[in-house]
Amino acid sequence: MTSLLPTRTVTIGTRVMWAIVLVAGIALVMCGAIVWALGHSSVSADATNRLEHSRDRIRQLAAERQDPSSGQPLEDVSAVLRTHIQRTAEGRGEAELGFVGTDAGTELTWVSSDNVSFRPEEDKELLTRVTSQAAASESVIETVRTPTSTYRVLIVPLQGGSQRGALVHVIDLKVAESQLRRTMAFYAAAAVFTVALVTGLAWFAVERLLRPIEQLRRATESIGEEDLTTRVPVKGRDDLTALAEAVNRMLDRVQTSVEAQRNLLDDVG
Repeated sequence: MTSLLPTRTVTIGTRVMWAIVLVAGIALVMCGAIVWALGHSSVSADATNRLEHSRDRIRQLAAERQDPSSGQPLEDVSAVLRTHIQRTAEGRGEAELGFVGTDAGTELTWVSSDNVSFRPEEDKELLTRVTSQAAASESVIETVRTPTSTYRVLIVPLQGGSQRGALVHVIDLKVAESQLRRTMAFYAAAAVFTVALVTGLAWFAVERLLRPIEQLRRATESIGEEDLTTRVPVKGRDDLTALAEAVNRMLDRVQTSVEAQRNLLDDVG
């Protein structure tokens, strides 16, 4: 014979606990996504600010045509680029290139000093891209993506007489975002630990909160014709307490009805 009663597979407590864990997990993921987006935007804005500062410095040097250290005049575009690159203190993942030539075209002439570890001239695709733009008439700040990395690039054209040139300032965004990636890795580890902690606390809290339901189930299962006096323990002032009180009142009515029926049968007998 097959039972028509439904088989319990997942308890209410388990479902409530996993709902809490799911909400906590979604909240942590959303917070992480917001932190990453804001951090990425901050890194990009900081790179742009550094490039704009470099653009202002090279334009000022080109206008003054004088070495700030020695006071000697800078005779041509090549000297301006050389002096600027020598005086620039590049950060990690940052370097400058100097292109010099004529209206017919320019070529790479100056690079950052040897103590700069980042060498953008070694990325052939990047070098091809900036070389083609070095003869432009307007300065530009743009993002360049190559198979090697993603860069934030400044190109500032210069002209002095028949000589043309361009300063190219390159920032490797992958290097600039390395601290952000480390921060997000720590955040992910902390989020996993937090979810594990929430799971344990949720299990403990839900078990205590739903304990009156288990007591209610046991009380109702223990009620039979021989014992109608068992009642559900009433503790607290929450909704489950109100439910337990309602069940107890129902049991009182059942007990009264059964006792009245028994008395009637005794009288008839």
